[in-house]
Amino acid sequence: MNMSFPQIFLRFLFFLIASFAQAIGQNAAQEPTVSISFQVIAWGETVKNVFYKENRTSEKKIKAYNHIRSSTYDYEGPPEIQFYRKTKDGDGKTINITVGNVLIGQDTTDLLFIFAKESNNKYQIIELPDDPDSFPYGSFQFFNLTDLPVAARLQDEEFLIEPKKQKLKRIRGKSDGSNLKVKIALRKPEGWNMFYANSWGHNDDRRTLVLVFEDETGRHKVKRFREQR
Repeated sequence: MNMSFPQIFLRFLFFLIASFAQAIGQNAAQEPTVSISFQVIAWGETVKNVFYKENRTSEKKIKAYNHIRSSTYDYEGPPEIQFYRKTKDGDGKTINITVGNVLIGQDTTDLLFIFAKESNNKYQIIELPDDPDSFPYGSFQFFNLTDLPVAARLQDEEFLIEPKKQKLKRIRGKSDGSNLKVKIALRKPEGWNMFYANSWGHNDDRRTLVLVFEDETGRHKVKRFREQR
């Protein structure tokens, strides 16, 4: 039976609609999902009363301090994690106000988030790799957050860290809690200026994050965050 043009067109249109609907369904089914574990450090005051969706249905509250790593949290869901606080609207209804977000890359497993509070009560969230391959136990991970080159001496080794860069140092043969001598200097126009000297404990079951930064008064400081396996 021959079909008229309107019938052929309607069949073609139906096929397009069906194909488009199928494609949408497939895209929805294939929506990227990430699964990670993370810890949090507060840059400044304690992070509290902040929530996120641990998965698509379960809500979790986080708490973080400025001197130690937080507990470990898990997340599974879309690549963008939204962190929020709860408040009430004009009708007394609870609503969520986003205070920060992080976009997670595929194949990421372990991360460390640094929550830096901004003037509008939101957070700039710095994302650092934290998996044992990138940051193994028995090592020191140095981050130079200043605008100047940093030179460090860790026990008998000297090394340079460029501005806004990081350097991983693994200490071998020191697994008994030995103290390591540490010196850190900044390269200024007038020459090198050593501003930090100390002794750090170390063993093969501990990893230490070292942040070199400039505070709000212009002084350069060092912060350490240790984690024991």
